[in-house]
Amino acid sequence: MAGVSRSTASRALVDDPRISEPTRNAVKAAAIRLRYVPNAAARGLRARRTRILGLLLPDLSDPFHGQIAASFEQEALAGGYRVIVGTGMQDATLERDVLRVFTEQAVDGIAVVSGVMTMNEARSHARPDRMIFVLPDQRLMEPHTGPAEPGLILTDDAGGIEAIVDHLVETGRRDISYVGSGGLVSSTVRRESVERALKKHGITHLLDRYPSPDGRTPGARHQRARRRRRRGLRRHPLREDVQSPPHNCSCPAH
Repeated sequence: MAGVSRSTASRALVDDPRISEPTRNAVKAAAIRLRYVPNAAARGLRARRTRILGLLLPDLSDPFHGQIAASFEQEALAGGYRVIVGTGMQDATLERDVLRVFTEQAVDGIAVVSGVMTMNEARSHARPDRMIFVLPDQRLMEPHTGPAEPGLILTDDAGGIEAIVDHLVETGRRDISYVGSGGLVSSTVRRESVERALKKHGITHLLDRYPSPDGRTPGARHQRARRRRRRGLRRHPLREDVQSPPHNCSCPAH
């Protein structure tokens, strides 16, 4: 319809400066009339980049992780990238599956936030030079000496929690309770930080753990879901999600 060769049309659609502006406009107008949509997979193979990023999160039901996903996508879009989001549900098997999907889609980069796999294991399932890790728990790191390791962002959950306890004690509080969110990695780090900070101030009683009112935890919920999938039963996701998020309460013993 534009009266040009395939190679000229292809260049015109990507605004190749070797093609004159009138020709580019004519080709784009013809593409609109024909409802032409470029094949992103083919373009990615030719350019060796897809302009797609992968984001691996523990669980999107957590509002904090939802905010991370929204902000990540906002920044990606500003840079001309699209985002594929996957959740590992604190399960190494699911995390490996998500990384496999990212690799199959040939994403240009992968961000792993609060994963349960070690960095070395995660890197064995995708291109390590394209991975960024955000870790709340430094215990997941392999021993490392020398300069800071590239591709790694550490959050200081422990330092933040200890600062909170320090403030409470310094303002005269001694009877301190901690309400956590179950068995997630970040929750474990925070609970241990509370206990360590209390001990530092001479408050030696340990934190007791109490089950949530309905007797369920996030980890148990995911385990039940996996068992249902293995048995081949039909899932009913809304049956559990409509209830209030389960929490564990950790309080000092008196």
